[in-house]
Amino acid sequence: MKKFLFTLSLLVLPLTAQAQDKADKHYTPELIKAVVDRFAPVFCTGKPEIMVDAIRRCYLTTPAKDQKRLECFLADGILDDLSYQGRMKANELGMPEANPFAGLEFATAVAFKVRTMALQSTPGFKYVNYKDVVPSMSKAAELMHQTSYCKKNEK
Repeated sequence: MKKFLFTLSLLVLPLTAQAQDKADKHYTPELIKAVVDRFAPVFCTGKPEIMVDAIRRCYLTTPAKDQKRLECFLADGILDDLSYQGRMKANELGMPEANPFAGLEFATAVAFKVRTMALQSTPGFKYVNYKDVVPSMSKAAELMHQTSYCKKNEK
């Protein structure tokens, strides 16, 4: 049994490394910087409606096959995470209306999944998936909070 598991791990390891290599080629430090530069002023407002509007505009104004759509996708992933946190906190309080994203259909998990699937079906974006983008989302969100935009709004 131990030999089987060891052999299986040796077979799977190159596949996971290969998937990460493909993601690393697309979710570059330059992309993360572009997302921070473009969306930090929006996210640092803390206003869900402004975040939703900015991401919606990003998708609408960026041509479908343009790799700059990854900026929209990364920001969208951050929005999805914030929306999830809002839902969980509101559920813990037993007050669904306490969710700052309540009533914003664009910010639901289902809507994010639909947008992700649409992007994945676009030629040149097959590597787009939530699992591969999480490290880049985390890095972008962390960098956003270090910007002067967020620091100004913390006061």
